[in-house]
Amino acid sequence: MSSAVTESVRRRRRGPELEAALLDAAWDELCSVGYARLTMESVAARAETGVAVLYRRWANKEELTLAALERRRTTTRTELPDTGNLRDDLVATLRTMSERSSAFWGVVTGAAFSGLLGESGLTPAQVRERILGEGARSRVDALYRRAQGRGSSISSGFRQAF
Repeated sequence: MSSAVTESVRRRRRGPELEAALLDAAWDELCSVGYARLTMESVAARAETGVAVLYRRWANKEELTLAALERRRTTTRTELPDTGNLRDDLVATLRTMSERSSAFWGVVTGAAFSGLLGESGLTPAQVRERILGEGARSRVDALYRRAQGRGSSISSGFRQAF
């Protein structure tokens, strides 16, 4: 066996490792060329695999794009701040969310305006729910629970605003 063949056999990715590499490649492709110019072939090339590998997991680029956006959201989470009071926790959380989300939402907005909604048949609300799920709400709820544990009193009207 040649060293090139041995190297490719040794580096073969499977399961979660392969799926992560594919979704990361899709994210990178979205950032580089945008949704309109993204193809299954370009993602496969970036991931250094065959296009059939993608089609075994996702039927089309719409499904792949949504999966890549979901992965990006779930893998870029940060720890919730614990400053000792609710106001500073919320300010720090919102600041971090703002800093980290600008690139993410730029890609989401670009995808939406370049055909994802029309091609997938999903509404903006359905795309938002698919990408965000309950994640953002549960993180803010965690801040409130921690503040209540410290003895803070939180009105229901204030809490519903978030």
